[in-house]
Amino acid sequence: NMFDAIRVFVDTDRAGCALTRRSTTGLATMLGRHCVKHQSNIQSTIALSSGESEWYGLVKGTASGLALKSLLAGWGAHV
Repeated sequence: NMFDAIRVFVDTDRAGCALTRRSTTGLATMLGRHCVKHQSNIQSTIALSSGESEWYGLVKGTASGLALKSLLAGWGAHV
């Protein structure tokens, strides 16, 4: 198999926007040693704690990893 794993790295910054108090999420999706997607966005909901902000980031990262896995399965490459 060409790629051994899909890895997603996620980090959040709670209330990073001083104006709206919304948190920022950043993520990088790796296929083997290659970065195939990177993203940064402001969360749509206002998190009341850093744990809640991290949870929203975790959900976004999981969705990114599962989307890549589904895309690769459609191409016949199973990771």
